[in-house]
This record gives sequence, structure tokens and C-alpha cells, in this order.
Amino acid sequence: MAWQDDLRELDNALAEGRISADDYRRRRDTILAGPAAPQQPAAGQQAPFAPPFRWQAEPPTQQAAPPSADATQVVQTNQPPVNQPQPNPEATQVVTGGGQRNPDSERTQFVQPVAPPNQGGWQSGPQNQQIGAPPPWTTGGDGFSMGDASPGWIAQGPEVFDDKPSSGAGKKILIVLVVMLLLGGIGTGVYFLVNRQGGGGGETQAQSTSQTPTTTSKPKPTEPLEILLEQLPEPGGKKDLKIEVAATARLVELKMLDQGEADLLTALKITKVPFKSGQKEPDQFGPTPDAFSVMVFPTNSEAEAETLVAQLKAYQEANGLVFIKEPLPKMPLSVIFEKKVDNDAALYRGLWASGKNVVRVNVDQIPMTGEASLSGSYQRQVQAALKSFPAP
Repeated sequence: MAWQDDLRELDNALAEGRISADDYRRRRDTILAGPAAPQQPAAGQQAPFAPPFRWQAEPPTQQAAPPSADATQVVQTNQPPVNQPQPNPEATQVVTGGGQRNPDSERTQFVQPVAPPNQGGWQSGPQNQQIGAPPPWTTGGDGFSMGDASPGWIAQGPEVFDDKPSSGAGKKILIVLVVMLLLGGIGTGVYFLVNRQGGGGGETQAQSTSQTPTTTSKPKPTEPLEILLEQLPEPGGKKDLKIEVAATARLVELKMLDQGEADLLTALKITKVPFKSGQKEPDQFGPTPDAFSVMVFPTNSEAEAETLVAQLKAYQEANGLVFIKEPLPKMPLSVIFEKKVDNDAALYRGLWASGKNVVRVNVDQIPMTGEASLSGSYQRQVQAALKSFPAP
């Protein structure tokens, strides 16, 4: 079964996009032409499956069948059956084969059934031989009943159009219902139109006012810090989720800012900072529980924002973070990328100015278990923040 395994592996490679369609066809042909591919059965050797069925058109053999072979008769049974043939001009006959056709062979008639005698049963014999008992659908036996002597299902020719119930009354009823529905719809439309134009009086207007639906959507923030908070992207994890505008002292307590960083913000009269933070569980992006924080520092001018970026960069490098000059893929050059990696913890940080605001993205991993997963988490979070706070 080696060739089947090779074909299965080739199909998987094509489905995963590791090979092109042309490579797939070429390698498949090579496998099927190899010595391990399935071979055709040799001449004289029996194939494992029977040959497919084929229709063969042949002219029918002309044989003269006896007249009694295809005859079907329903006759009255008011006399006991005898062995002598009794021709019945009202019999229904079907004759096949060659020879001269009976002029009555295509005539179909219904014969009033008569209660059968107690003896006898279904019999088959030569043409015109009497049948011991009529079929059950003519006598009502075994749950069958013919009902009327001339049922409508055997009517032919003009009889089909006789005794048909007239549908005129039903059509009239349907027309009346349609007219009533139309009138009701028109009346309802006129009623609401008049009330909407003020014709319904003060009571109708009061009812319309009381039935006005209330919206449950959250109102848009008006405070500048709240607006910045709403613009921040969601953190990469939902565990221990925090979304708030916090004082710098609280950020120091949460260990999201060092005291030295808080002092730099206080010197620029930045006392409150919008931030979002959370931790992710192992997911499709990686098995590590990375922690995310995104915050924005509002300043008074673009020049002040650039100054704060330089001050924070110098502080971070003085405290062990390493500046990576080469940017990560699809990252603007103005995004300052710094990191600190050791056995106990790993930290990736992005810092940039966006107009009058300074944005900082922090992703850390404690303990450090997979830097590749940490790098992916950092890049996704920075790209999300750049949508609301683009870098120059």
C-alpha cells in the first residue's frame, strides 16, 4: 500500500499549499507509473469485479402466443363454473404477439359483479375460461369496496365531464374575502395617515409620545481623557481586564509605571492616564500567558510630546531596556522598540508620539517561556494601537 500512502501525502501537501497544482499532477503521474502502483489484470486473468451491465437492443422474437396467454376476463358468476369454455362478448382482453388481432381486444368494459359461489377461487387457464371468484376489489372483500355500480374513476369520454361539482360558489367566496382584506388594509392606512398628520387629537399624540422607543446605546464620551480611553484598542487578553482613566499614583501601585516615569509625567502636569490592560490565555497565537497594557499620555503640544518620548526612552535604557534600532516587520521607524529578556521575565515595549499624545505599548511574559510568541503578541498589539494613534 506504499503507493496509496504516497498519494495521500501528496494530496495533503497540495491542500496545505506546499506544492503547486502542476507539481501535484507531475508527482502523481510519477507515483502511478511506478512499480508500486496498481496494475491492470493480465490477459486471461479474472478481474476482481464483474463487467458493467450493458443494454443490447435486439428485435423481439416473433412467436405466436396462444390466445389464452394474456387474456383477462371479469364475468358474472351467477352460474357455477364449468369446464366448457363460454365466450363472453363483454370481457376485457389483452392480446400480445403476432397473428390476427381480435377486433374486441382493445375494448374495456365494466361488468356488474355478482356474488360469487362459496367454492372456487382464482384460476388461470385457457382463453374464455371462467374464473372461480371475482377479484376482491369487486366484492368488497379484504377491505376493498367498489361502492357505486358505476364509479367515477372508470368513466371515459364525455362521462368524465359529467356530475362535476360547480366551483362558482368557491370563487365567489374567495373574491369576497380578497375584497374585504383590501378594504380593511385601505381603511387602516387611512387611519394611521390621518393620525400622523395630527387629525387624531391630543390623546393620539400623547400615546405616540409614550410609545417612543428608548435607546440603550452608551452615550459618546465628552471628556478628553474619556475620548482617548475609548480610542485605545482592546488589550490582547481578557483575563484581569482593566479599562479606566487612572491617576499616575495608581499606575505605580499596579506596577504599570515606575516612580521615575511617574515623576516625568508629573513634571509635565500629566496627572491622569487612560489605559487598558489584560492577560491572554494560551490560544491560537501562542501557548504563553502574555500580559498587555496600552496607555496614552496627553500633552499640550506636539513638541512637548516629542520631548516626553525622548525622556522616557532615556529612562528605560538607563534601567536595563535595550533599544533595537532595526524595526520589526511592518513597523514605522518612528516607533521606538525596546526590550529586556532574561530567564525570569521578558519585556517588549513600543513608544511613539502621535500628534499631542504619547502612546506606550507594553507586553511582558513572566516567566519567559517563548520569545517568539511574545514577539507576535507585541506586534499585534502595536498594529492595533497604530490604527487609532498613527505614528509619523
